[in-house]
Amino acid sequence: MPERWPHLPDHAYVPGRTARHPDGWFDVLRATARADMSVDQLIESDAWLTGIAYFEGAFFWEAHEVWEAVWLALPEGDERRFVQAAIQLANAGLKARMQRPNAVVRLLQIVSALSEDLPDSCEDRFGFPLQAHWQRLHEELVNLP
Repeated sequence: MPERWPHLPDHAYVPGRTARHPDGWFDVLRATARADMSVDQLIESDAWLTGIAYFEGAFFWEAHEVWEAVWLALPEGDERRFVQAAIQLANAGLKARMQRPNAVVRLLQIVSALSEDLPDSCEDRFGFPLQAHWQRLHEELVNLP
């Protein structure tokens, strides 16, 4: 069972390359994001904050796993689209690691569409520089074999 944030797993899960984490590994983190919480509480939840640490540590599959709970708990609106864009960006990072450039391009297009009309304040509010990470992954795509 994971420790409190910012505990990182001992390895990043990459389908077909590394072992999947045990069932239930992320349950404690996912449970910190609930539908009865305010947006501000969800932004401060261990699920969101750990997802940031996972993403920044290149634990892309893991970030998706914990951020999904935040996304599901958010009401429709800009905040939910922001988290959905972050999840798809984590998917793009995972596909880049799996050397699937076509999937990366498709996912980066999805992130662009989701974040197109979001207020700039979303990045500050969530503490996650979505556009900077998008740009970095986009630039790295050129270097894929």
